[in-house]
Amino acid sequence: MPERPTSVLVLAIIGIILAALGLFGSAFSCITLFFPLAPNPILDPLLHDHVYIAVMATTVGIGVMTNLLLLTCSIGSIRMKRWARLGMNIYACVALLQVVLGLIFNFVYVFPKMHEAISASGAPNADAVYIGTLVGGGCGAFVGALFPVCVLIFFNRRNVVDAFNGIVPPDSSFQPLPPV
Repeated sequence: MPERPTSVLVLAIIGIILAALGLFGSAFSCITLFFPLAPNPILDPLLHDHVYIAVMATTVGIGVMTNLLLLTCSIGSIRMKRWARLGMNIYACVALLQVVLGLIFNFVYVFPKMHEAISASGAPNADAVYIGTLVGGGCGAFVGALFPVCVLIFFNRRNVVDAFNGIVPPDSSFQPLPPV
């Protein structure tokens, strides 16, 4: 078995953890989407919005598939399987696409509806809450993009590609004698 680069091991372990959390989060999202835990005057209008429900159900379904892909490919990466590197790259591209599309949907559709509900509730700080929602959404997208970007960077470095292809680097401890 080829020597496994440290970056592959680290990202694979993080990938296993994130996939497990993502699968748990998807299950919890389904529960709260279809069986809200308590009345929420801000989210209740969204929970009765057919477009929002359809997008969320689709997002959860895609999320389950991408998390299963991440889990499988992270385990395969630890074992240095060639298919795992390709799968990690596919996961990263799909995850980045999800982040971008989710950010657009939230800023164009969800956040304005939330602002409408906040304003209708008569809260004196409705604009501040809305600004906080926008900032939180942007920060969440940034954090959500970090791991897929790291996967694309590290899993496409020459030493990682070579390691997955079974190419062993020359012994770096060899030092030629200086010229006489």
